[in-house]
Amino acid sequence: MLYNLEEKEIMSAAVQPNMRNPDIGVAPFKHIIKKHLRRSAFKNKRILDIGPGQCDFLDLAKKAGAEHTSGCDFDPAVGALGMLRGHDMTIANLKQGWPYKGEVFDGIFCRGSINCCWFSSEERLVVFLDELAASLAPGGWMWIAPWNNPAPGKEDFLEVAQRACTAWADCNGIRIEMPPPRKRAKYGIDYSIPRVEIWHRQ
Repeated sequence: MLYNLEEKEIMSAAVQPNMRNPDIGVAPFKHIIKKHLRRSAFKNKRILDIGPGQCDFLDLAKKAGAEHTSGCDFDPAVGALGMLRGHDMTIANLKQGWPYKGEVFDGIFCRGSINCCWFSSEERLVVFLDELAASLAPGGWMWIAPWNNPAPGKEDFLEVAQRACTAWADCNGIRIEMPPPRKRAKYGIDYSIPRVEIWHRQ
């Protein structure tokens, strides 16, 4: 949500037109937190949001006592908004690699900003997933709803990606859940993609 003229001006330059809407609500993030996370998930923790949009989840994490809140996005407008609100922001294109090598977070969140079909091969996807997992602290939590949607003409890679993700999740204690439509709507992940899923580790 955008709260004042300065924030609206910053996001008027957002790459994705929907990010310019000042009335995007925070309710889906509150539903996710209520169902999957507790206050202890944030208190004195380091939290990363991949593709934070209008930074509502990071704001909620900070309000709940997070020690350090970070966001990663390819859009400079999102980075500027996050910095204005006191979050540490990284501008990066995840298709080109994981920008947090050597960094560890207590919680990693992502709603719709990772697409495993970005990658040109299973090997490159596995490298990305392994680097993502390496940035999660032992005992840390993860909640990721990927946007796994293949580009036209590359639909065959979706099966390869799903197989790689399942093996990766099994190795890292991550559960893959296919939520029912009612839950998808509450979480704001009612996407028109082949398979809507959540990766989570509590």
